[in-house]
Amino acid sequence: MDREDAPSRPPVRIERAGLADLPEALRVQHCAFARVARWLGMEDASQLPPMAETLEDVERLVEDQGAIVLIARTGEGMAGPVVGTVRGLLGEDGSVEIGRLGVADSWEGRGIGRALMIAIEEAYPDVERFVLFTGRDATGPIRLYESLGYGIVSDQEFSPGVFVVSLEKCRKRRVDSSA
Repeated sequence: MDREDAPSRPPVRIERAGLADLPEALRVQHCAFARVARWLGMEDASQLPPMAETLEDVERLVEDQGAIVLIARTGEGMAGPVVGTVRGLLGEDGSVEIGRLGVADSWEGRGIGRALMIAIEEAYPDVERFVLFTGRDATGPIRLYESLGYGIVSDQEFSPGVFVVSLEKCRKRRVDSSA
């Protein structure tokens, strides 16, 4: 493929979502996971937890539990619509659960998911372990996660005929050179 034929990669800005950004982030999440449900052949997309989630649920995660929601924006001055989202939540065990990675339909395949994953890890500079879950048959997302250093650690049935894999990534412990 010539460079001229390659899809253009418009610039995106990754930023931490404020409460006012959460409705747009949730809209992108719902659209992305509706696509996943269709791909899985699920008649009732509400079976997927990301589809059942409400704005109030996300606001509680942010305000009460300290979740970090990141959004990707593009457009004029990169203050345009939200085209991607991801979030992280620090667990009691010190690991971060990454979830709800979603990219708007028309923006898939442009590196936004990768940029969001890198940014959410960078939002937790002192964390050594990251975990996430995805469908066992979600080959595209699994390829992305593996290319970022994640590996599958478990496989379980989520609902009849629907399997989920757990992936994790461990950073090397930073050694204090001043000691």
